Amino acid sequence: PSEAETLAVGRGAIVVADVDGAGGAAALVRRMAGRRVIAMSARGSVTAAVEAMRAGAADFLPKPVGAKMLIERLEAVMAATRA
Repeated sequence: PSEAETLAVGRGAIVVADVDGAGGAAALVRRMAGRRVIAMSARGSVTAAVEAMRAGAADFLPKPVGAKMLIERLEAVMAATRA
């Protein structure tokens, strides 16, 4: 199974996954229906970020991402989910 499919086994409301490749973010958001997706990619370009957000991702992080930034983004998505 892919990383996203492995992550989806849990009942978490937020999925953090790599979305390298064209259309990767859109496919991931579709597979993770009902969950908030934080997309990550080594292709940290504006185009990749816009593609992920248009596909419905809650956030986009360019790799490598530090622990502090990841925690901040997770907290922000959790707060938005509760609102």
